[in-house]
Amino acid sequence: MLLRNGIVWLLAACFWLAAPASIAMAYNVTPAQIEALREQARRDMQASSSFANTIAGIINLTVSPDLSSAFYNVEFPGESDVDFSTTKLPIYYSFEEKGRSWSPYVGVVLGYLDAKTKVDAISQAFGEKMRWDSNWKGYSGMLEGGCKFEFAKGFFVAPGLSAGLARLRNSITYLNDFSREVAAPVFDGLSANFSITALMLSGILSGGYDGKIGPMELNVLAKYTHSYVESIETDDPAQEFNDDIDSLAGRVTLGGPLGISLAGNPMLWQVFLGGMHFLGQDQEIMGWTYYGELGGTIGLDIRRFGLPLSALRVGASLIRGDNISGWSIVVGYTF
Repeated sequence: MLLRNGIVWLLAACFWLAAPASIAMAYNVTPAQIEALREQARRDMQASSSFANTIAGIINLTVSPDLSSAFYNVEFPGESDVDFSTTKLPIYYSFEEKGRSWSPYVGVVLGYLDAKTKVDAISQAFGEKMRWDSNWKGYSGMLEGGCKFEFAKGFFVAPGLSAGLARLRNSITYLNDFSREVAAPVFDGLSANFSITALMLSGILSGGYDGKIGPMELNVLAKYTHSYVESIETDDPAQEFNDDIDSLAGRVTLGGPLGISLAGNPMLWQVFLGGMHFLGQDQEIMGWTYYGELGGTIGLDIRRFGLPLSALRVGASLIRGDNISGWSIVVGYTF
């Protein structure tokens, strides 16, 4: 994941490729040399899309409403793994009218992201070990609106638009003297210990099928999302970026009555198979490009209470992909 790759790439640019020969001869570095390294890091960030892809990828995971709450592990051969989690509160409502083939919908998604990784590398210029723990936290909010158009036999399409804001904060704990005395003055406020606010605008096209197989309900959904992400507030001009992200997600859900009741409320079951794929993204950017998800839920039919909600569900799923694995907690509702 670029949480690691973007920062390690900057380390290579500064400490392996650009360090003056005189610096390699001594452990103590003068303020002028530190400033030269910092300016080199700033130029390398501005010249490369690596840093922008790092942040854009993180924001996409924060704002995307595809999962309610998920915990991931990304494997990097020969390096420490990256662990991250996303927690989201999605609320969607559709304005349906009997006999009408189209229905507007609106949605609000609040999200939180937490990610942790470790850097443990050798500076070829200094011959010293660089070690620190890096932690990312993200907070996001998104508004979405669109319209679902239904056709004969249960097929539908649903175009939509969304706009979201995300606030990201990086904090680093330096674990050895070299990192504290040399790396920290170079990277703090630039690619370490900094905050960014970014805007994401998305166009969404969904399509699928809603139908029945006997007493069971079958729902098929495919969703394409094109997102534009741009920084609107940064700690340093070198952190400014804009990027485009394309993703394709899908899910097949089958469910029905369980045949038993709980406190007078009929129980429901669901199983689902889905996945997500980032289109056009190099695996080096995110550490992974796709994952599949298999899970199930148990729910209650609560229509007898006369509430706006007709059903509540809770369950879990397993996630597997290229270098990524994890699990999620699924909390669902039906109006």
